[in-house]
Amino acid sequence: MKKGSKCSRHDLQILQILNIPALVPDRKFIKLVVWQKPAQGWFKLNTDGSSLGNPGSSGMGAVLQGLKACKDLGIDFVEIELDSQVVISWWNRRRCGVWYLEDFWEETLAFMDSMVCIVRHVYREGTKVVDWLARSGATGLNSEWRLLRDVPRLLRGLIRLDILGLPSLRCC
Repeated sequence: MKKGSKCSRHDLQILQILNIPALVPDRKFIKLVVWQKPAQGWFKLNTDGSSLGNPGSSGMGAVLQGLKACKDLGIDFVEIELDSQVVISWWNRRRCGVWYLEDFWEETLAFMDSMVCIVRHVYREGTKVVDWLARSGATGLNSEWRLLRDVPRLLRGLIRLDILGLPSLRCC
């Protein structure tokens, strides 16, 4: 019997008589995921490295570009949120271990060491805006918008959901 399958009481009795273990389905629960504003005096850098296909084109480099922009703007207190547990583990070890990313990684660490940075994991449902931007960047969109009204409608809607603090649902 497949894990997570449902069976009736009668089926369970038959399995018991035949001495076949029945797997109990995993319980699923819903988690509310909300984008949180940074603390007073801090700025938030939400990032998402989109990869379309494997290896495919990629929207990588968001963390480094974001840190460079923060430095250029004189921002010294930065919360970095991303949806990759792998990258979070790299920060915790201060080593990425992927040979072709080492130069990029060392430059990123140098920027982080020149600021006060906190790195946190966030579920992908909490990074809807940057996910949209990363996917668009990976498909070739390279735009700059100065006014909210010029932003594409879907992206504008995602931004409004974050501003309003409306949660997304995550099935766990």
